[in-house]
Amino acid sequence: MKLPRWLGPEFQLILAFVLISGGLGYAGYRVGAQVERNGNTVQVVGRQRLEIQRVMRWLLEVGAASGAARDSARAELKRDFDAMNTMMDALRDGGEVKLGPTVTIPLTRESVPQAARATFEQLDGQWQKFAGRISPLVDTARAPDDLQLQKALEYARAAEPALTGLASRFVGEVSIDSFATAGRIRVLQTVGAAIAVFFFFFLVYLYSRQLKKVRAAQKETDEILQTVPAGLFLLDRNLKLGAQHSAQLERILQRSELVGADFFQLLSSMVANETLVTARDYVGLLLGDRVNEHLVASLNPLDEVEVQVAGESGRSERRWLGFAFRRVLEDGKLTHLLVTVTDVTDRVLLSRKLEQVEAQSDQQAERLLDLFLNLTHVEQGLLEVRLERWERLLREANEVLKHQAGSQDEFHQLINQVFRPIHALKGEAAALDLNVIVQRAQAVERELADLRTREVGLTGNDFLPVTVRLEDLFAQFDAVRKVTRRLSELAKTAPPKPVDRNAPLPEAPQRHSAWEMAADLTQRAAQSLGKRARLTMHGLDDAMVPEHLRQPLLDILLQLVRNAVAHGIEMPDERGKAGKQPDGQLDASFSRGADGSFEFCFRDDGRGIDFERIRQRAVSLGKLTTEQAAQLQPRQLAGLIFEPGFSTADLPGDTAGRGVGLDLVRDRIKRLGGQVGVGTGPGQYTQFKVRLPAAA
Repeated sequence: MKLPRWLGPEFQLILAFVLISGGLGYAGYRVGAQVERNGNTVQVVGRQRLEIQRVMRWLLEVGAASGAARDSARAELKRDFDAMNTMMDALRDGGEVKLGPTVTIPLTRESVPQAARATFEQLDGQWQKFAGRISPLVDTARAPDDLQLQKALEYARAAEPALTGLASRFVGEVSIDSFATAGRIRVLQTVGAAIAVFFFFFLVYLYSRQLKKVRAAQKETDEILQTVPAGLFLLDRNLKLGAQHSAQLERILQRSELVGADFFQLLSSMVANETLVTARDYVGLLLGDRVNEHLVASLNPLDEVEVQVAGESGRSERRWLGFAFRRVLEDGKLTHLLVTVTDVTDRVLLSRKLEQVEAQSDQQAERLLDLFLNLTHVEQGLLEVRLERWERLLREANEVLKHQAGSQDEFHQLINQVFRPIHALKGEAAALDLNVIVQRAQAVERELADLRTREVGLTGNDFLPVTVRLEDLFAQFDAVRKVTRRLSELAKTAPPKPVDRNAPLPEAPQRHSAWEMAADLTQRAAQSLGKRARLTMHGLDDAMVPEHLRQPLLDILLQLVRNAVAHGIEMPDERGKAGKQPDGQLDASFSRGADGSFEFCFRDDGRGIDFERIRQRAVSLGKLTTEQAAQLQPRQLAGLIFEPGFSTADLPGDTAGRGVGLDLVRDRIKRLGGQVGVGTGPGQYTQFKVRLPAAA
C-alpha cells in the first residue's frame, strides 16, 4: 500500500522530530524540575543542620547562663527552634522557607525524593521527639526549674548526634538523587544534540537557571561564614583545611591563606610540642572508623589550650582557644572533621581571677578575726544593721550593672550610678574602722575609675572585673557575720570577769547610734592625713530626725565630713600660722522650720573654697576650656564640685580623690526634693545649707 505523499519520509521525520523533541522536552522538563526541587531541598536541609547546631548551642547557653543572659539565650533558642519547625513542616507538607531577608525557598510534598523519604521520616520523627523534650525551655513565658532544665539538656546531648546524623544522611541521599537526575539530563542532552540544536539550547537554559540557584545558595553560605561568630572549617583525612572557612577563623588564628593549609603546621607555631603530639593522637583517633566521638570528647587536649598569636601591635600575645571536633559522615563513612574554634580568653581569665579570689578568702578570714577583736566599741546590733544596708547598696549596684547600655554616654552614666552606692558603703565602713571592707570598696572604685577615663570603646564585657569585685564584697560580709556571731557566742559562754575598780576606762566607748559614726570618721580621716579635727552635732539623733530622712542625712553627713577633712581643714602648723586652734572644728545641725520643712547645716572652719583651683581643675579634666572657665562666676564654680568625677585632689586616696562624695550628696538631696546652698569665706569657713521639704 502506497502511503500518501504528505505521509512520506519528510513527514515521518518531522513527526519523529516533533515526537522525540516533545518527549525529550517533556522528559527534560520533568528532570529539570526534580533537580530544582532537590536543589531547594539541599539548601533547606543544609540550613537545618546549621539550625540544629545553633539550637544545641543555645541550649548549652541556657544551661550555663543565669538572669538576663539566660533570658537572652532562651529567646535565641526559641527563634532557631521555630525556624527548625518551619523547615520540617515545609519539607513534610509543602510550603515556603525563608533563608534570608530576600530569599524564600518554595517546597512541595514532592520536594523530598522517594529515595530519601524514609530517612526524612526518621529525621521528622526524631525531631518531634527532640522538640517535645525541650519545648519547656522554648516557652519564654515561664522559667523551667533546674531539674527540668538538667533533664532537657541531658536528653538534648544524647539525642543531638542521632539528629545531626539523620540530617547529614538525608542531605546526602538528596544529593545522590540530584546526581542521578543530573546524569539523566546528560543522557537527554546527548540524544537531543543529535536531533536538534534547539533541544541543546533548551538544556543549556535549564542548566543556566539551575546554576543561578546554585550560585545564590553559595552566596548564602558565604554570608553565613562571614557572620558566624566562631571559627569554622572542615578538616579532611589528610589533615588539610577545606576550601571554605568562616571569616572569624582568620581573626582568631591571626592567619590568612588558610585554604589547603596543614592543620598541625598551623598549631606547631602556637602550642607546646607536648600538646601538639597529644592533639595529633586525638585527631587520629577521631579519624578512625569505629570511634564514638562523644565518648572521647573529654580527652580533647585542645578543649582549652594556651596559644601564642600575633596581637594588633604585631607582638606575640598569650590567648586561650577552644577547638571542638565533629565527625562528618556520608553513607556511614567519615569524610571530614568539622572543627569549631572559639576564643575563650575572657572566660579563662575571669575564671582564674575568681579562683584567686576564692584562694584569698581564707587569708582574709584570718585578718577579719584580728580586725573584729578590736571592734568592741561597735555595738553588734548597729553592725548588723550596717551590714544589711551595705548588702542593699551592693544589690543596687548589681541591678545597675544589669542594664543594657547602647552608647558611651550611657556607659558613663552607668559608671556614676554604680559609684554612688559603693562610695556610700566605703564611707560608712571607714566610720566603723572596717578597713577590710574599705579596701575592697576602694578596689571597686579603682575599677570604675579606670573605666571612667575611657572616652570610647566601652562594652559590657569591660564591667566583668567590677562584678568580680562586688562578689568579693558579698563574701566579705558573710565572713564578717560569721566572725561576729562566733565572738558573740564566746562572750555568752565566757565566765564573768571580776570588776577591777582601779582599771582605766576603755579608750573608745561602745557605739550604739549610727550618728556617732560621723564623729569617729572625723578623727580617723584627720589622723590618716596628719590633721586634727572634731565634729559637733546638734539635733542629729533618731528622736529629732524623721525616719525617712535618717539614712539620706547620714550619707550626706559622712560625705561632707570626708570632704571637709580632705579639702577644708588645714594642717596643724598651717592653722597655727593663721591664728586658729590646732583642731579643726566641724559643726552639723538639723532643725525643723515653722512650716514643717527641715534644714540641715554643715560648716567647717577651714581654708574655704579655692575657686581658682576649681577653675584650673575643670580645665585639666577637660570639662571646660580655658576661655569658658575664665568666664565662670564663683557661684557657678561652686556648682562644679557636685559634678560626677570632679575632684580637686591630685591623687586618689582613702579620704578623697574619686570625685564621688559631693555627687552622692547632690543625688541624695535631689531624691528628697531638697536644695543645697554653698557659702565660703577664704581662709575662714565653708558651709553647706540643705533645705528639705516637709514630709508628705
